[in-house]
Amino acid sequence: MKTAIENLADHFPGSSPEEQLCEELPHGGGIDGTWHCTIYKNGNVEFCNGFHAMDENGYYDGWGDFRLVLFLHKKTVLHRLIGPCTGQFQIIHKRGDLDWRMHCSFPKRNSFYGLQESLEDLFARFFYCTDHYTKKRGICYQDYHKPLSAEEAAGLMQERHAVVD
Repeated sequence: MKTAIENLADHFPGSSPEEQLCEELPHGGGIDGTWHCTIYKNGNVEFCNGFHAMDENGYYDGWGDFRLVLFLHKKTVLHRLIGPCTGQFQIIHKRGDLDWRMHCSFPKRNSFYGLQESLEDLFARFFYCTDHYTKKRGICYQDYHKPLSAEEAAGLMQERHAVVD
């Protein structure tokens, strides 16, 4: 199974895919710091930056740090469908899929209230969505919209790392 950095290399061919991704990560609108990248021995890639928040009067109110971690799922997770789709399954993620999570350390001030959810929305669009102009897909995009039959799900369940939630 490829590591997260090897998956990045598929999307950003060249000598340092993590630096290329740093160039494409959002800048501005409060994300005013410099992106820093760390590659861990387990293959995860971490990107760190800060958010420069403003208070209700339009003055800068301080910095809050956040980090994004790109990782690979270790298990295939299927969701059992109910209702008219009873007996079918939906793939939540497959073993080896590239995904991300965010960790924040923001001060307890009003200017940072609700910021984590806003940043999560921003990065979800960045990592998952397709760019309508270039048709380039987000690096974590997976097309798992079609429900699986019980037989197809059983095939995935034969894997050692598959679970049903």
